[in-house]
Amino acid sequence: MAGESVGPVGYRRISDDLKDKIEREVYPVGGALPSYDSLAETYGVKVGVARNAVYSLRDEGIVNVTPGIGTEVRRKPSDIPPPPDIPARLDEVAATVQRMSDQIDGQITPDLADLREQLGVLQSQIMDLYAKLGLTNPQQQPATAPRRAGGRTARSA
Repeated sequence: MAGESVGPVGYRRISDDLKDKIEREVYPVGGALPSYDSLAETYGVKVGVARNAVYSLRDEGIVNVTPGIGTEVRRKPSDIPPPPDIPARLDEVAATVQRMSDQIDGQITPDLADLREQLGVLQSQIMDLYAKLGLTNPQQQPATAPRRAGGRTARSA
């Protein structure tokens, strides 16, 4: 590509050009990409920029980078499945959670009814015990004792 312009030089522009070349099999699957030094010279950039371009291809799963050995093309960019539709996936997860919640509710509600019935029986047994012992059930006492007037009331004035 010496002499060809790739527009604004940056690692993304280089990685896009490399993707295009891999897609057109200039660099075939199973073959190697040029070295970082060679890419830097070809694109007129520093070695670090060329390395970043190759690393972005690695991060996308297009190439394997083996330090000291080289970079092998794993697959064409068109062979990579598109990213999942996140909103649709979230809707699926929400529907699954709702379905599971409904199932749990169906299983718990009968159990809760049984527990409520047992609790009612226990409460009546406790009330009977208090009555047999001649004690006042603390559950039946008013929550607060009546207040006494601490001074003169309007009537006593």
